Amino acid sequence: MGGVKAGPGKGRGRLEPLRSLPERLLDSRLKLILATVAVRLVLAPFFAHIWDANTVQSAVYATFQGTNIYELVQGRTEELRVMTGNPSIFYEGYAYLPHALLIFYPFYLIYLGLGFDPLPIKGVTGPDHPFTVAFASPDVMFFLTMIKLPIIALDVMIVLLLAGRDRGAAALYALSPFSIFITGVWGMFDSLVAFSLLASMLASGRGRAGAAGFLYGIALTKFYPIAALPAFLIFYLKGGGSLARFLAGVAVSQAPTLVALALSPKAFIDTTILFHTGRVGGGLTPLNVTWLIDNAALDASITGLASVVGIVIYAAVVYALIKAKHFRLEDAMLILMLVWLIFGKIVNEQYVIAILPLLLLRSHRKGMLISYIPLIFSFANATPLYFALPLADLILRQPFIPLTSEILGSLMARILSLIPGASLFMHMSIPRYILLFSLGVTFFVYAFTLLLSFLRASHRGPASPVRLPDQVLVCEVVRHKAEQYPQQV
Repeated sequence: MGGVKAGPGKGRGRLEPLRSLPERLLDSRLKLILATVAVRLVLAPFFAHIWDANTVQSAVYATFQGTNIYELVQGRTEELRVMTGNPSIFYEGYAYLPHALLIFYPFYLIYLGLGFDPLPIKGVTGPDHPFTVAFASPDVMFFLTMIKLPIIALDVMIVLLLAGRDRGAAALYALSPFSIFITGVWGMFDSLVAFSLLASMLASGRGRAGAAGFLYGIALTKFYPIAALPAFLIFYLKGGGSLARFLAGVAVSQAPTLVALALSPKAFIDTTILFHTGRVGGGLTPLNVTWLIDNAALDASITGLASVVGIVIYAAVVYALIKAKHFRLEDAMLILMLVWLIFGKIVNEQYVIAILPLLLLRSHRKGMLISYIPLIFSFANATPLYFALPLADLILRQPFIPLTSEILGSLMARILSLIPGASLFMHMSIPRYILLFSLGVTFFVYAFTLLLSFLRASHRGPASPVRLPDQVLVCEVVRHKAEQYPQQV
């Protein structure tokens, strides 16, 4: 029999091939949706990137109180500068366009309407927040679930869009450990960027330039998708549709941005544009070597030099795309986003999620391979102990958990008192630095090889159409044959 088994409910002699879970999900979109939601929702209440969760909490709470979030963040920046004597330092608060806030806010209102604590996350104020964070009540689990619901919904929409082109890619994204981690565990909203870029590309291919521009404008909630803009401009200038309609769509999408800018221009510019342009290098890049350099001027010099090199290479790639014999929008978007991720001064792990749907459409294997690098980096950088703090708090609230001292007030102190050696996970040791740097180099090299292969393809000949991977096609053929000729299988 080998690779087949009896199919339940098929009748005697009916056989179907053994299939992996992603392949079984190909049967229906409903299975894809349920799997996408279930695996993320079960993790949502118990895990979080505490700083980012608190950033969202501060933003929605300030909005509920009638406070301008950009002015609030600017005020904390001024306080931080006075405390440190550093006039160029920034407070890392809500530093995005207002679109994400508008998405989270209705879910926060529902959360408040159910009578939960408006600020369930306490004590997150600075770099030492893992040791000062406290959860006033178990309400934090409901809060984390509510703010993750819209980004889980965005993952569902990504899966549905992918399913329309390639159900294999949709199943892989639905069960990708990296996409599950970013959405269900950390609760970051980069799936908004991934969805908007994918939807904008698909809308462009269907001749809906206005909708494509609007969707692309939503992707700019986080600034790094600006890298893909030349791809759209080249596409429309080469006859892909109306460039005027695309730009009009982008302009309409920025209505919330214009309102925020008009209400408080200085605070908005300081907390968004100036904050991002003033940051030093780091993240999933060899530039994280600057984490070992205790010299702000040297850090800035290294970052500045790397930025100049990146801009020159980016301009050269744009020129190459203009001259390319065979231009495909989705490939051009991937190429430009890869250049940004390879040579950008800040490459946070979650940024990779923006290109994952596009890359899975191009190659299942390459998409999954590149996603494992930022996933490992996330575990090494933030540490499991950090993003499991909500779960740890829930466990420590149980009466059967002994505490070694009544004076241990912080959540982290309690954990460290119960787990021998746990404090090692919370400090940046030299071996951990080496691991993070090695992962940064690995990502740089692998992403660069992808970039070169895509650039060669754009000059060599037209790319092959999107299709299901060979193993899935073979599986479907065998199943069809088994149903028609069970005695021959």
